[in-house]
Amino acid sequence: MGDDIILSPDYLLHISEGAEELASKLHSDIVKRIVNRIMLRIGRGEDYLLTATDKWAIENLQQAGYLLEDIQKDIAKATKLQQTEIAEAMEDAGVKALDYDDKIYQSVGLS
Repeated sequence: MGDDIILSPDYLLHISEGAEELASKLHSDIVKRIVNRIMLRIGRGEDYLLTATDKWAIENLQQAGYLLEDIQKDIAKATKLQQTEIAEAMEDAGVKALDYDDKIYQSVGLS
């Protein structure tokens, strides 16, 4: 047999905490970029909030495990817009909740 490498529980915990921190920073960065683009459009007086690029970014966040409602809250908080406005803009842009989101909402009695 060769030399087996055994990773300690502390090492594994440290690695998982680091990964969570990186994922959180990535989420914040993506939301910040979406918000910056929204604020530019508002400043120019454009009548839409989200583009295909924003839709793609939001869908990537969802695939990473973030719920659509939480993404909407983050964007609404940063833009000072109502969450319903953000939800409507997402609907207009074709952003939909993933099946995973739907199952979570249904499990707590929401549609």
